[in-house]
Amino acid sequence: MPYTLPANGQLVQKVLIDWKNTSDLPAGAAFADIVAYDADGEKLQSGTKDYCIFSYDGCEESKILPGKTYIEPDDDGYVLLSNAFGRAEHVEAKITKLLDC
Repeated sequence: MPYTLPANGQLVQKVLIDWKNTSDLPAGAAFADIVAYDADGEKLQSGTKDYCIFSYDGCEESKILPGKTYIEPDDDGYVLLSNAFGRAEHVEAKITKLLDC
């Protein structure tokens, strides 16, 4: 999604990551590798590794239970520096770890 950086007004891209807890444990935190690709399918350098895509607020009810899906709010997300590395046409996120906290 388009996103304007508050500090300088630069227009960049922001990725919202929705995910489903397929583990057997409630997830209090989730981390993922984020990989962005250009229109030709080439990997861009604007991604990251082990980025925290979810962290619960300390209330047990806010953990993501097994089988449930987390929908990332528009005000969260990972900012791709598209002007520095090229525009992403496709982004993949692979969960690297879930923590019960």
